[in-house]
Amino acid sequence: MSTVIGTAVSAPMTIGDPAWAQTVTASKIAAVLGLSRWDSPFSIWHKMAGNASWNADENLDEKRRGHYLEPAVRQWYREHHPNYQVDKNVSTFVHKDRPWQGASPDGIVLRRNVERTPIGLFEGKTDNLYWQWGEEGTDQIPAGYRAQCMWQMDVFGLPFVDVAVLDSNLTFRQYHVEYDAAEAADMRARALDFLDSLHTGRQPGLDAHGETYRVVRELHPDIDNVTVDIDPGLAAGYVNAVSALEIAQEDLAEKTTLLADAIGTGRAGICNDIVLATRISKGGNTPFLRRSNGLTSKFTLIEKEAS
Repeated sequence: MSTVIGTAVSAPMTIGDPAWAQTVTASKIAAVLGLSRWDSPFSIWHKMAGNASWNADENLDEKRRGHYLEPAVRQWYREHHPNYQVDKNVSTFVHKDRPWQGASPDGIVLRRNVERTPIGLFEGKTDNLYWQWGEEGTDQIPAGYRAQCMWQMDVFGLPFVDVAVLDSNLTFRQYHVEYDAAEAADMRARALDFLDSLHTGRQPGLDAHGETYRVVRELHPDIDNVTVDIDPGLAAGYVNAVSALEIAQEDLAEKTTLLADAIGTGRAGICNDIVLATRISKGGNTPFLRRSNGLTSKFTLIEKEAS
């Protein structure tokens, strides 16, 4: 017997089976929109088309970490909301009128001491990119997670998703995302166009996402004993990128040495209250610099003065 929650109905699916592959779930919509850390439009297109594998995920350890820690994040949320009951969700649901649109939220939020009527949804996250999260209590969460939340609300017809996150500083924080009908409608339109592209064979373009490169490799598993003529424009772009990388690596090595010398015996180097790098020693060996994560998103770059 199917379970009905709001506008959603449970749909028995196994991850990777044809029915699941053709359903735009909340875990896929961020990739469809080009907002996912785990997949690109190109990679999710080929996975949904059956051309690439679902289980060849190089970020599997990070996803396992989230699975292991999710119960702790959920319990923290429960303790901070004694008037709420949070039921763990173990099913995939689809919209009752749009069976192509699915979601499997981490939890269903109900109000205690009231007839079991869902009032919202719950998502538990772990994330080491803590600087991408805004002020606690707001809806300032990474764009990919926001898309996931909006999609879930659109499937269930519920007004909010509470997102609890455990960051790399082992700090719990909570965010609150509310339903936006216009945003959800735009996402649905783009998802339908994506599904149409699957049926007509219009694959998305290539991009810099790591999963795009992995899928391209998977699409060409053989090595034929032939050489391939490459367009001069692509060849020049590739060579220029290699050259730029070599120059950047040399520049980074020099600046790292200058920064290490400037820090001296200090623990860390800071500028504008931002930690640039920290001196680390392993096993009693000579200390080395470990640069801070997300520097380019936290630090305002200063143009070099004209010489």
